[in-house]
Amino acid sequence: MAMQFHRTFDRLPSLGRPVVCAIGMFDGFHLGHQKVIEKTLKLAQDHGAMATVLTFQNHPESIVGKASPPPLIHPSFIRERLFERAGLDLAWVVPFDAAMSQVSALDFANHMATYAEPLKGVVAGAGFRYGRGREGNLALLEEHLRKVQPKACVRAVPPCEHSGEIVSSTRIRRLITEGELEGAHQLLGRTYLMHGTVIRGDGLGRTLGFPTANLDMQGLVAPPNGVYAVRAKIASRVFNGVMNIGYRPTLKKTTPTRQIEIHFPDETLDLYDQLLQVAVLKQIRQEKPFPSMEALKHQIANDLLAARPIQLEHKAPLDFLQ
Repeated sequence: MAMQFHRTFDRLPSLGRPVVCAIGMFDGFHLGHQKVIEKTLKLAQDHGAMATVLTFQNHPESIVGKASPPPLIHPSFIRERLFERAGLDLAWVVPFDAAMSQVSALDFANHMATYAEPLKGVVAGAGFRYGRGREGNLALLEEHLRKVQPKACVRAVPPCEHSGEIVSSTRIRRLITEGELEGAHQLLGRTYLMHGTVIRGDGLGRTLGFPTANLDMQGLVAPPNGVYAVRAKIASRVFNGVMNIGYRPTLKKTTPTRQIEIHFPDETLDLYDQLLQVAVLKQIRQEKPFPSMEALKHQIANDLLAARPIQLEHKAPLDFLQ
C-alpha cells in the first residue's frame, strides 16, 4: 500500500487503527534517523498500529535562525521517498512557518496528545527539542501525553556513533562541502546523491560543443567547486557524465552564483524540468581559469577522457531512488 500524506498541523482524520509517530527533521535520513524509524516500526508492529512520522517541509532555522539556514542534504520530496522505502504508512509533512515557531512546548505536547486516537507511542532522538525557544523535551512530552492518552509511551533513541563521533546532519553537510564524500556515504548508510531539477542556462556549453544540463539545487548542500566524474539517473535511465561546480572563471565576467552543470557525452537529451539524481564518483580536478575558450574546450575534452576509466571501474551499487 502506498504511503499516505497529511500536510497541515491538524489532527489526523480517523485511520481506523492505532498510531505510533516518529518526530524529527530527518534531513539526510542518516544512520541515526534510521534507528528512530526502526524503533517506530517495531513499536507499531507490537501494537498493531500504523507507523507514521511528523517532519517539517523546511528547516526550522529558515524561520527562527539568526543566520542563514543550513543547506538541506535532500529536498523534502526525497525525504518522503526515503520514508516510504523504509516502510512507514503515513508522513505528516508540515510547513514550518512563523505561526509554528510561536507554538509553546505545552501546546505542541497537547496537540500531539490529540494527534490520533488512539496514539500508542511517540519516538524521537534523545536530544529532541520542540516548542517556542526549544523549551520542550521528551520528558515534558510524555507527561502531557499521558494526561490525555494514559497508555501512550514516549521512546528516546540514543545518538548513533560512527568512528567515535555522533552521526548528525551537520556532520554530513560538513563532509559533503569538504569533498569527503566517502565519509558522507558511510554516515548516510547509502550513496550520497545530489538531487536537482534541470533548468535553462545561458547555452555556453552548447556553443562550446559540450551541451550541459544545469541543475537547480538552491538551498541544498553540494560538494566543493571542481570537475567530477558522475553517474546520473533520469527517469528510468542511467547515464555517465562529467559535472562542473563553480563560477566559470574562464569567462570575462564570472557567474555571480554557483553553477552546477553536467555534460552527458554521446547523448542528445531534452531534460528541462526533469529531476536528476546524481552520484558523484570521483573528483577529476579543481575549477580553474584558462587563458582562452579554446584552451577550455581542450580541457573539457581531456576531462571526458579522464572520467571514462573512473566510470568503467565503478561497480558498486549507487542506490538510486525509484
